[in-house]
Parts: sequence; C-alpha cells; structure tokens
Amino acid sequence: EDHTWEVESITTQRQRGNEVQFLVTWKGFDDKHSTWEPKKNLAGAAETVKAFEVAYAKHMEESNKEAPEKHEVAVAAQKIKVA
Repeated sequence: EDHTWEVESITTQRQRGNEVQFLVTWKGFDDKHSTWEPKKNLAGAAETVKAFEVAYAKHMEESNKEAPEKHEVAVAAQKIKVA
C-alpha cells in the first residue's frame, strides 16, 4: 500500500555512521511526529533537501559552530511516496 506524505520542512541534520539524516516535519502532523530520514527516503523532495543543504552550509559558515542546535529553512511542501 502506497502512502503520500508531504514534507513541510527540514529543520536540522545529523550524521549516523556514513549516512546523513534529516529531521523532517510532515505537513498536517505535529512536531512530535517529525522523523529522521536518510536522503534516499526523500528523493521525491529533492528541491527541499537541496534548499536545506544550501541554507545549512551558509549557516555553518556564518555561525562558525560545529553543529547548530536548530536550523530551520522555509521550504515549499513536496509530496513523496513511501511504501
């Protein structure tokens, strides 16, 4: 059964082993339902991921920190299908 979920925003990222994961807020769901997703799970939201990566890199350069506590990027919602 396929489900369609909309990415509302990506708020931060983390490294887990060799994989970068993004904290995704889903449209229509509270923040408590946000999930950590690897990039491969967000193929249908590639523009959103790219916008976050660009803004995150800029934030890191400007803040001179190892990792910001939270970095929010305004993004347009995109639908992705998950199995």
